[in-house]
Amino acid sequence: VDPILRSLSERNPTDPSTATGIAHILMERHWLSEAEALLLNAHQNAPTNASVLLALSRLARQRGNRIAGLRYLSIAAELDKTNLVIQLELAAELGAQGRTDEAMELIRAVIAIDDQNYSAWRQLGLHYRSTGEPQQAKGAFDTARKLDPSKIDALVDLAQANLATGDLHEADRLLVHALALEPNHFGALIAAAENALQAEDLENAAGFAGRARTFHPHQLGAHLLFARIAAENLNYEQAYATLDDALTIFGSQPPITATQIFFLRQQRQHNKARLVAAAAFDKKMPFALWSECAALANTLGDFDLTEKVLANSVAEASFERAQLHFFRAQLAEAKRDHRAAIAEYNSALALNPTVGGWHSELS
Repeated sequence: VDPILRSLSERNPTDPSTATGIAHILMERHWLSEAEALLLNAHQNAPTNASVLLALSRLARQRGNRIAGLRYLSIAAELDKTNLVIQLELAAELGAQGRTDEAMELIRAVIAIDDQNYSAWRQLGLHYRSTGEPQQAKGAFDTARKLDPSKIDALVDLAQANLATGDLHEADRLLVHALALEPNHFGALIAAAENALQAEDLENAAGFAGRARTFHPHQLGAHLLFARIAAENLNYEQAYATLDDALTIFGSQPPITATQIFFLRQQRQHNKARLVAAAAFDKKMPFALWSECAALANTLGDFDLTEKVLANSVAEASFERAQLHFFRAQLAEAKRDHRAAIAEYNSALALNPTVGGWHSELS
């Protein structure tokens, strides 16, 4: 199949639907240069085609260029305001970049047009989850589930929302149902593992995570969760071996580095943790990595290191930006700059008012 796809892409089909169809297959196989050449040619021939712009947006975001991705996506949404799929994808990207009010406005607009839209209600639930509002998320996910009971994603989302509010029994009931419908569903297996882990049932947690890793070997999250459960069981040999396997499959990735640092901190091997983290300090770091590096720096009491980590942090979602303010507040407090600490705590709470511990810190 690969030579056929490559041959088709090299012909540069001018029909936008043909070009985008081939490009999406190329993107799935990480042939990004071929996909880009195909889409740019299609865009040149049809500059106002929203589907081509949407594909260019997805390609840019796959490469990590969220600015270009949002630009293409915004143009596509403006050109085709009746395409609810594009409107919802724009809402998701705006939310991921911290523009939560705009995201909510778009989602509400779609629901006003089509209140039976499964994807819109699910997107609303995901939005509430990202802003730290689990009760509202549960309501939206439940509506989505009722609109289309055949789709498992909303069922798993609802289970995760129950997990976030501490209702492990209801989460377990929903996940049993989801796995009965689709035994190897990735999201359901991961949620079931998380649920068992929170219930301190390490045997079942490892079983679910192991199944996720077996049936979805190219999902990094399955490997990281399996490693974390092994560490919770104090089996660090298995935990590090799992991370080594992940490095072999995925190469060096920020979430793998963050997990290594976390394990070393758990074992109080702070100097080793610092050595692992050192290579990341001079690069822009995603949330999973910088939050772990900042926790390490705080443990070491190294203010300069904390400042370096926070200066190189990337925080897009509102929860991530709230965490960034929280770490800055802790740094200011450690330096006895209480005025700055109060300002940072207030900023954190404004972004995520549901975190009770932050209220006590501010007090």
